[in-house]
Amino acid sequence: MTARSLARSLVVGVCNLQMWAEKEMRNLLRLHAANIPCPKPVQLRLHILVMEFLGENGVASPRLKDANLPPARMRRAYTEVVLLLRNMYHRCRLVHADFSEYNLLVHADEVYVIDVSQSVELDHPRAFDFLREDCRHANDYFRRQGVATLTNKELFDFVVDQGVRC
Repeated sequence: MTARSLARSLVVGVCNLQMWAEKEMRNLLRLHAANIPCPKPVQLRLHILVMEFLGENGVASPRLKDANLPPARMRRAYTEVVLLLRNMYHRCRLVHADFSEYNLLVHADEVYVIDVSQSVELDHPRAFDFLREDCRHANDYFRRQGVATLTNKELFDFVVDQGVRC
């Protein structure tokens, strides 16, 4: 690789990072404006996004996967997750597109959504495909934890149903 091609690759990489950070910022602002639990975005400079720290005494809040919630709290977390998917869809017109126990934090006894840079708007050609996968991932995780869940189709239908009032 020549010095020129390496420099060009680095510029492209920084531009991609900047686009990722800008999209993450826009999506977090949408979620925050819709009162969906997420880290509050603070500032974006070039490819660096500063957001609210979720944790206590300098220790980050755990991912849902690592939170070791008792069974009753895990059942309540499932309800919160279902409502996160639905509210992102209806209030923000977004599908997460990488929804899993790795992109959810438990902070202040509430489930927060993170990592929304890859989220897509509802008019994206694969939005429904991504939403089906998000529903499957959520249900699979909670089933492994012993929580009774909706079927994947029931969850998907609940998320997209305009007639249900929450």
